[in-house]
Amino acid sequence: MMKRELGISNNTYWTDRTTVIKYINNDQARHQTFVANRVQTIRDKTDVSQWRYVENIDNPADNASRDMSID
Repeated sequence: MMKRELGISNNTYWTDRTTVIKYINNDQARHQTFVANRVQTIRDKTDVSQWRYVENIDNPADNASRDMSID
């Protein structure tokens, strides 16, 4: 509903792991069950073209997960 109200028609998903992008883009490789199930869920619910890579230094969520001071 929010997407419709805001006029958003497409999502972009970001990851700071190149491995994740490779898994999502690769539909030929056979992965271990855990990885294969997660990748399939992602592929079922999103489009591969929606995924982007963000460098760690540009990822604001990275700072919250590290032991960093507010300064």
